[in-house]
Amino acid sequence: MEVFTINCQRIIGWLLAFFFMVGKWTPSRLIAGSESEGLFFLELRFISLVGILILTGWMEGQNQRKRVTKLPRPRIKLLSFLIYSFLVWAMFAAAWAPDIDLALPKVFDMLLLVLVVVALQINLGKDNADELLFGFWTGMLGIGFVMAALALSTSGGDFLGSQEDRVTVLGGGPIILGRSMGLTILAALYMQSRVKIRWVNVKPGLMFIAVMGAVVILLTGSRGALFAIVGAGAVYFALERKSWSKKVVIFVAAFAALLVFLFTTRIGQNVQVMFKTRVIELTFEEKYTAGRDYLWYEALEMTKENPLFGAGLSGFEAAEFTIRGEVLAYPHNIFLEVLCETGMVGFLLFLSAGMAGIDALRRNRRFISIASIAALVLNLILAQSSGQIFDSRGVIIFLYLSLIPERK
Repeated sequence: MEVFTINCQRIIGWLLAFFFMVGKWTPSRLIAGSESEGLFFLELRFISLVGILILTGWMEGQNQRKRVTKLPRPRIKLLSFLIYSFLVWAMFAAAWAPDIDLALPKVFDMLLLVLVVVALQINLGKDNADELLFGFWTGMLGIGFVMAALALSTSGGDFLGSQEDRVTVLGGGPIILGRSMGLTILAALYMQSRVKIRWVNVKPGLMFIAVMGAVVILLTGSRGALFAIVGAGAVYFALERKSWSKKVVIFVAAFAALLVFLFTTRIGQNVQVMFKTRVIELTFEEKYTAGRDYLWYEALEMTKENPLFGAGLSGFEAAEFTIRGEVLAYPHNIFLEVLCETGMVGFLLFLSAGMAGIDALRRNRRFISIASIAALVLNLILAQSSGQIFDSRGVIIFLYLSLIPERK
């Protein structure tokens, strides 16, 4: 694709990438002294979503019916209906929430997801939807590169592998940075077969960004992010439409570059210490779960008390379960959160939406976006051990992006 072309679909893709990456940030996260906490209309996700909706509405108003490609349009009506049903039911679950003040912010989260699905459903029906996909991954690559550079710039000192030494960026947690870097790696893989600039070979630069992302994931010490990118990478290389010989060459080159970085740089030495401390010792030797087993048990017990309708939105947070003196707002598992707060009704709607998504992917398997499927796998793995429903928004977003037909 032509890199420097700008159109509405690409701008929507950029805004969608920004919406995904910034989460609940406000300008105060980026600008020192900015007083914007608690003002939803100043949240960067809200601003970017407004832009997406305005551009989507404007394009609909233009009523452009000219065929641009002959790619098939994915059938997503059932999928969208079930996702809408789940999100509306989740909002309705605030009616029996034990603390309405805790539930209302989550209602706002669900409403934003509804609007995102509306925009995605409209744009997936357009003939040049792959331009949105290209814009999205371009945005992910740019934002991810900046975050990786910031992370690496703070990790060059002495390193002892303690909890405090885990790398973070802009006040976000290690697992959020790890997820962002996993998506940055997938963005680089997506771009390496689609970006062509005359007189410039961009593949070495993209491989360098992918290696940067892998190094930062290890520096975060996030075991969930590490396992997620391994699973996502396996899916990507299994589905990539290249010969296995080319796949092996790409993998060997990337792995060799990573080894050179690990054994010839000071940051690489830090990575080795982090991997030994967080993965080998904590995971395999000490069987450390960071209290996840306790949270999952309590979520199941809460479900038994309210099996049909659940405890209500933010019911888990209202119960004030604590680990090391800190109140945990969610059970760190998307299925258990849905089950304990929205009951079997919400859980079945959520599962039905997932099954409809799998069926849609099966029907469109010849044209689906491989990088987006790998990103879906990455977010789904992470959603089993971290984040609440909005934090796991990538499960919904990448399910739709996976269905965008790609030009071969």
